Amino acid sequence: MSDDTSPPPQPRLTSLVLLTDEEAAERMQWTSSKIKRLRLTGKLPYYPGRPPKIDAADLVLLKTQRKQEEEARATARYSAAGSPEDEMGRRARHAWLKMRFRQDLKTAKRRKEIKAASAAAKAAALADVD
Repeated sequence: MSDDTSPPPQPRLTSLVLLTDEEAAERMQWTSSKIKRLRLTGKLPYYPGRPPKIDAADLVLLKTQRKQEEEARATARYSAAGSPEDEMGRRARHAWLKMRFRQDLKTAKRRKEIKAASAAAKAAALADVD
């Protein structure tokens, strides 16, 4: 058994600062309709009533979460785009494939012309034999 005689941790008491939609919107520099939309979608907790009240601490938490999500999206977008060297490599490959496709088309066209000429020559040779 341990000799831990310290008292159990007490819950931290914080003072509630309850705000209406308009006050929360003013504090966050958003519109009251955005605050209402966040409440109704469940992204922003609130105390039901008339009018509904929002804890200021929840607003701060929401703003930090949204900022972290935005930074994560920006990081993902940058890593998906790659470095400028990667972009140059993609463009060079695209140009090479485009050139190669043109060459393949020209080669196919030449082969078709040669085949047609060969078939015409064979037909002429058969006509001369008869």
